[in-house]
Amino acid sequence: MKTINLKSLKYSASLSEETLAFTATVYVDGKRVGDCVSRGHGGPIDFHIGHELELELIKQFQDDDTTDDSFESHVFGLVCDELEARDMKRWTKKAVLFRLEGDEEGVFRTVKFKVETQRVKAHKFIVDKYGDKIIETHGGV
Repeated sequence: MKTINLKSLKYSASLSEETLAFTATVYVDGKRVGDCVSRGHGGPIDFHIGHELELELIKQFQDDDTTDDSFESHVFGLVCDELEARDMKRWTKKAVLFRLEGDEEGVFRTVKFKVETQRVKAHKFIVDKYGDKIIETHGGV
């Protein structure tokens, strides 16, 4: 199965209406093969990677029994994963994020700090206060 990666992702929240508006460079097995564009109007992602390669990748995902993803939904998932990672990096610059047992998936509690040296204290405070109830943390030590 060919490995698909995206680089040079540019996202525009202001142009996103029904779907995400973005452009990205498409790499297959580490080799640059073209670009993809979503204008954020709810239409399909436009791929500029060559007709034969695009058909091959579409067929690869249709023939793969381990996933229900199409080629397009796989690329969209890669975009979402990258945007989520960017958000997490931004959020954890000034806070430690954490979830406790019973907290909704994707919803985090925060302990903020003003300077980087307070990160360790913030993480220790969370561990001391909540202990075994912690499911996950981000931005800690």
